[in-house]
Amino acid sequence: MILILAIIGNISCWAQNNSTTTSLFDGTTLNGWKTVKEENAKFWSVKDSVITGGDGVTKIPTNTYLHTTNSFGDFEFGLFSV
Repeated sequence: MILILAIIGNISCWAQNNSTTTSLFDGTTLNGWKTVKEENAKFWSVKDSVITGGDGVTKIPTNTYLHTTNSFGDFEFGLFSV
């Protein structure tokens, strides 16, 4: 019985390893990202491999955010440190 449970447990782990990951950020540029309003692109940059909104000094006059230019279907979102 224990042997059967061990085999079934390993099969389910193997099935999970077949997924591939796609990085949404290259760590150096905003390639693949854009702002909802083009005039807000000036508020976004990459500093120390981190996407940064604003400069910490100048007030951003309107709510702004980035979105990826790619489309994705079935996905899991996760944060990974390098």
